[in-house]
Amino acid sequence: ENFVKDFTSILGYDGTYDLDVDKDILGDSTEYSIEKCCLIPNDMNEFLKINKNTNNLSGVSYDKARNKYQSKIKFKNKTISLGRYNTEIEACSKYWDSKIKFANELFLNNANPIIFKALINKIIMIKNKELSQ
Repeated sequence: ENFVKDFTSILGYDGTYDLDVDKDILGDSTEYSIEKCCLIPNDMNEFLKINKNTNNLSGVSYDKARNKYQSKIKFKNKTISLGRYNTEIEACSKYWDSKIKFANELFLNNANPIIFKALINKIIMIKNKELSQ
């Protein structure tokens, strides 16, 4: 509640107040603090949302008609099909690889370099954790 006395001291502050407070990129998603939070544009915050079905890995659904796993990702308010795969792991891997590719397209040249690097590292960490289960 009172972790921010001066909004401008949070990493990512760009002189505007049209930013979202994020505790996931730099931190472990459990704590709001100056050290673990950053300010990011809303489109980056929306990008961080994971497309996860309850019974499947991220970005994966099962296509019964084709007996394949389908991978999809949301990018710029559109759902993009990434193809159909024989295994859930292949489909999930494609999702995460695409997430990294699109993060580079969206944020490489217009994000704070520390936040961008942390974003890519967070995506890779989640991918590795999910694919190792």
